[in-house]
Amino acid sequence: MDSGRSWDFDVETMGWELVWFGPDEWLAGSFPVTLEQLLQIRHLFDYGDDEWLGLGDYPIEPHHWPTLIKVLSCPAPEPQNFYFLCAFTAGS
Repeated sequence: MDSGRSWDFDVETMGWELVWFGPDEWLAGSFPVTLEQLLQIRHLFDYGDDEWLGLGDYPIEPHHWPTLIKVLSCPAPEPQNFYFLCAFTAGS
């Protein structure tokens, strides 16, 4: 990523969600993440200059789960699925 580039995200129009895909690579589910929750979990990810985690999909690693379950109150992972933290813009 170009560290000289400035990304101007309007966090008021952004949303985040935990999404997961099954072994067939089809979307299997999603779970909403609020801005307040994002601020509590973003330290788990190597986000570089993407402070709002809006430029990509961030894979969930096994060591992330204890914090994610505590902060998000999300379901525990199922071993056959692949999990990511994703951002979207409201209306998209």
